[in-house]
Amino acid sequence: MIIRLLADADKALASDGAAAQSHITQATTLLRSDYARLAAVDRPPLVPSSRSGLTSWQITTVERYIERNLHGTIKISALAAVCRLSASYFAAAFRHNMGESPHAYLTQKRVARAQELMLATNRPLAHIAQDCGFCDQAHFSRIFRRSTGLPPNISRRRWSPAPVADPSVQILRNAGSIAHA
Repeated sequence: MIIRLLADADKALASDGAAAQSHITQATTLLRSDYARLAAVDRPPLVPSSRSGLTSWQITTVERYIERNLHGTIKISALAAVCRLSASYFAAAFRHNMGESPHAYLTQKRVARAQELMLATNRPLAHIAQDCGFCDQAHFSRIFRRSTGLPPNISRRRWSPAPVADPSVQILRNAGSIAHA
């Protein structure tokens, strides 16, 4: 129908401009109604190809590699190599499976490890930064704050238990907090 209207408009264009305009208007109206009808139809979501992601062994291998090498430099080419993929395919497949880029995932893992170390040890932040693969404390602080909303030193103070040298002091503190409650 639309094709016929456009063909009629093409024929009428040279001799009758008003008739050509009428055919084009009718064709446009039909196209709009077809588009609205198709847009309103509930269609199942597009299912990605089963070949677009990483296999379970590749995900496990990458996660293990990251955990073992978190303290150092980890390149996408190295992650792709352990999966036996090209770097570009690996990056796309990783994003498909994990919902974020390899770099974002690695940064999140490094920040999580830093949080664990900050809570479990009294090591200086500069050493924790190096242990987690950050190039220096300033870089660590910038990434940590971007990720958590707090600088690492404030986060450590806020979430770490107060250091106690003598266990009897801890008992007294606990008794005092119960008395104030």
